[in-house]
Amino acid sequence: MQRKRLWNQGFTVLEMILIIAGISVLIGIVVFIINPGKQVSESRNSERQEEINDIILAVYKYALEHEGRFPENISSELREICDISGEECRNLVDLGVLFSEKKYLEKIPVDPKGFFEHGVGYKIRITDDGKITVTAPLAENGETIEITR
Repeated sequence: MQRKRLWNQGFTVLEMILIIAGISVLIGIVVFIINPGKQVSESRNSERQEEINDIILAVYKYALEHEGRFPENISSELREICDISGEECRNLVDLGVLFSEKKYLEKIPVDPKGFFEHGVGYKIRITDDGKITVTAPLAENGETIEITR
């Protein structure tokens, strides 16, 4: 007795299209939920928070060892920090004393978003009441990242 085949082997074109469409919808949902762009920007903001904290701690360590005086280039005007020390730091805050001997910092941290000619993307100032403020003006997702101590 010969058996009849009820099913053809393989998939029809319509079945393949439906499978691909279903997988595409699922991938779209997963990408929307995970949102890699937001994850990356949140990661950069965390890095900024950590780096400006490192800068402010280094400034205070310097002050502790220098009779309470902060590095002389910090003014009451919020200005960008320079990544090197010397003449190239015109219009920037030269904090070379913090990293010249690698005593307080190995190097001045640079904002993760970009490259700047000698500027690091972070700004610093001394407040009227003698506190130091360091900001990260390039923070993403509408966040304001600033530390005052």
